[in-house]
This record gives sequence, C-alpha cells and structure tokens, in this order.
Amino acid sequence: MIKLKIGDYSIIAAVIICAVIMLMPAKQAGDRAVLYCDGKPVKTFDLSVDTEFVFENDYVNIITVKNGSILVRDADCPDRVCVYSGKISKSGQTICCLPNKVVIRVFTDNKETDVISG
Repeated sequence: MIKLKIGDYSIIAAVIICAVIMLMPAKQAGDRAVLYCDGKPVKTFDLSVDTEFVFENDYVNIITVKNGSILVRDADCPDRVCVYSGKISKSGQTICCLPNKVVIRVFTDNKETDVISG
C-alpha cells in the first residue's frame, strides 16, 4: 500500500482545481446593453452598432458603443468611477455611476444552456 504525503495531496488538489476551472463556461460576448436609471430601463443599445449617447440626470454621462463594447467615455460626476471602469462587452458585466443613479449592464440573447438537465 502506498502512503500519500502532504505534497501529494497538494498536487492532487491543484489538479482538481485546474480541471474545475477549465470546465467552467466562459462568459459569452454580449449582444446588447441596457442603461438603467433608478432601477428602470431607459435605453437599450445594440453592441453591434457603433453609437454615442448623452444621458442627463443629476450629472451627464457620455456613453459610447464601439466594436462590440460599451463604455462611459466621460462624466461630470464627482468620483468618475464609471469612466474608470473602462469598456465592457461580456454578458453580466456592469458599469455603475452611483451619483447619477445609472447602471449599464450587458446581456446576451443566446439561449444556450450551460448545464445538462436530465
């Protein structure tokens, strides 16, 4: 009988973790983005169409869609976290501008499931 040492358990754990990570589905590229203000949808953007949109509420956000991604190019809010968030393009990613009560979220219309049901 072979006795396993602590290093053997570490290697086995590392291999299992790597296998689980490799089997996890990658986030899909988004098809559209929705701009919400105060939790209500304001505008839907098609990420395949390059455009620029100016949203005004308490502050001004300049939103740019280009090459399949969306970003807040400029904002006059005090912290500018939305601008520093950069561009997003994967389903589930978000940009938030809390002073302006704005959230931009990317969605995909792909209906593929990533689990097998029986």
